[in-house]
Amino acid sequence: MKPGEPVLSWTRFAHEGGAIQYRFFLEPYRVISDTYGVFVYDPDAGFARGFKRSLDFTFHGWRNGVMVMKHKDGTLFSTLSGRAFAGPHKGQRLQTIPTITTNWGYWKAAFPKSVNYRMFEKYQPIELTRGQNKDSLCSRGPADKRLASQAEVIGVSLGDKTKAYPLSVLAQSGPLKGRTLRWVDSVQCRWFAWSAEYPDTRLHAGADAAARQDDDTTK
Repeated sequence: MKPGEPVLSWTRFAHEGGAIQYRFFLEPYRVISDTYGVFVYDPDAGFARGFKRSLDFTFHGWRNGVMVMKHKDGTLFSTLSGRAFAGPHKGQRLQTIPTITTNWGYWKAAFPKSVNYRMFEKYQPIELTRGQNKDSLCSRGPADKRLASQAEVIGVSLGDKTKAYPLSVLAQSGPLKGRTLRWVDSVQCRWFAWSAEYPDTRLHAGADAAARQDDDTTK
């Protein structure tokens, strides 16, 4: 692979982490279910993430603009929250694993012993999605007006509480900038998806400024 090849990477103790290529695997299949983990990619909602390993999931469709995967027993799960909303295990939530979107050159240099998906000849790269999927669009309800629907946020889930942090606010400097904190269940995605999944979510205190900035850029 070329150093700039986009990958979704995860940390795993035995192998110093691993990486899965977007153009070869995530873009064509959207849901990868194997012994490393269950990895999902929803370009319309702007996120990719991983869950505890399983061989039992496949792509199913969309709900409220968020991609859905199906367990072999028929249970339907949101790929954003990992929560089952229909089927035998409704209410169950999958265990998330820490992931990061980066490129192969950076990841290989930082974690030279990490694992990688084997590049069999049958796996050929395709271009990454640029436009919006019509099925995703048709499944969306009314937008949450607190932010622009396409605004990028970091959504954090702790127990039964959730909070969204606009990236435009997080980009500002602060006294702890550059430090690394313990990973919590979080994902970068678009506001329409996070607010649809968590309609009662709180917003970071600086979100008003982010909303005004988003409004200015769309005028």
